Amino acid sequence: MSCPQTRPDEESTYQISSGVIGFEDPTDVAGDGNPSGGPFPANGVMTYYSDAPDGSWLDTCTLPASEHALCTVVLNTFVSFYGGR
Repeated sequence: MSCPQTRPDEESTYQISSGVIGFEDPTDVAGDGNPSGGPFPANGVMTYYSDAPDGSWLDTCTLPASEHALCTVVLNTFVSFYGGR
């Protein structure tokens, strides 16, 4: 089965751990973040475990640069809750 969505070239991704990917959608780039494509970058984390009974998870944080540290805290907390499932 193929994925119906393609990732924009401007979106950056990085492997956090097996089954966990971090990403950033720059300002004005509509990518995997929900929301993304607006006036602030969208930072996020996706999980995917094919055998997980409760599925996969997505968390996105979109704040001005002056509040970027809050996104880091929120996304690190998300990974601590859902990153090992």
